[in-house]
Amino acid sequence: MKKNYFLIVALSFIFSASAAHAFVGDIDNDGAVDLKDAILAIQICSGFSPADVYEEAYKVADVNEDGRIGTEEAIYTLQIISGIRMSNVISDDRMLLVLSAPSVHDTYYSSAFQLIIDFQVNYAKAVMGHDNVVVIVDADTKSHYENRLPGDVLITADVYDIWVRDFTTLNPLNPVRFRYTWASMTQQESVEVQNSFKIFADRYEIQRDTTDLLLDGGNMVDNYAGKVVTTTRFMEDNSLTYSEAEQELKRLLNATEVAILEPDEEVLAHSDGMVMWTDENTLLVNDYSDYPDFRASVMDELETSFTDTAIIEVPVQYVSNEPGQWEGFESACGVNLNSVLTFRNIYVPVFSMPHDQQAVDIIRQNTDRNVITVNAEGVCPMGGSVRCLTWQLTGENAEKLIIAAREN
Repeated sequence: MKKNYFLIVALSFIFSASAAHAFVGDIDNDGAVDLKDAILAIQICSGFSPADVYEEAYKVADVNEDGRIGTEEAIYTLQIISGIRMSNVISDDRMLLVLSAPSVHDTYYSSAFQLIIDFQVNYAKAVMGHDNVVVIVDADTKSHYENRLPGDVLITADVYDIWVRDFTTLNPLNPVRFRYTWASMTQQESVEVQNSFKIFADRYEIQRDTTDLLLDGGNMVDNYAGKVVTTTRFMEDNSLTYSEAEQELKRLLNATEVAILEPDEEVLAHSDGMVMWTDENTLLVNDYSDYPDFRASVMDELETSFTDTAIIEVPVQYVSNEPGQWEGFESACGVNLNSVLTFRNIYVPVFSMPHDQQAVDIIRQNTDRNVITVNAEGVCPMGGSVRCLTWQLTGENAEKLIIAAREN
């Protein structure tokens, strides 16, 4: 890796992420909810305009999303300080988003170690107050997170990779663990990574079905209501015909409609870099107009598979890594559809690129959910971003990990 490249990326990430650093209750944007925030909220309620109030606080630190800082924010901060309120709220309308930290002992990520941590910290802060979040981090790495995130969102454990989407469970409502492919590593490494997840999941009694079929989590995009999208890589990895692959996904995921696309890249061949759902019957897809034959193939498969679904194209801008940087992987920079969909929110990666705003606007125009942007410049050169780095849980599974983090 070229050190000057990572320095540039690091600086651009720090400056572009600064506007999103604050989180719910963090009125002065110092990375913590503390007594100073409570005092600032009370001063604002009293009609003062303190100089220490972060200019974006009214958008980011707002507790009840009423567009202002007031009594609710003052009460919230006091509850956090006193320990009455926990960072995560166990609720049926919140999903748990789980991140896996890079290890200080993993040399593969050493060149981007701080960039990954910065991304995960800011992503977690964006989630807090909207959904729930937990970060799995090993004991020797934990200090890098302890002063930047609340202790009750950290679980000390050894999970061997950061791309938790791929080797954990699919579909948070009906979790199924497929067998992790080795498209991004050796077969032995993929087995070790998934075994580390199994040990973790068994430790906390995470309920899940299992199958020996090969499928990375990034190659299955569902709307939580029976419609799923994968690529032909699923057929190839398991030596299945189109019909057989369709039937297996319907059986395992309780799906009613399945689309199997030609992938837009041949390394990972994941569908979550191509499409995203914004609700049960609205699917967004990258605008492949620069590749007419490929676009026709994708649109034909989607329109044939989902006859009652609105299919909307979204601008995408592809970026190539410099030679020698994350060799063998396509950059995910510029792909806004690698987003996380929860019950009430959508977390969308942005990259400080010209097309970002248009893409985000289209997403907002086609959903009733709250759209929250997350700067992913620090991680996208590695081949993934927001969705790739997120494991989603609901119900009892989510509650188990929330409680475990509180007790950890």
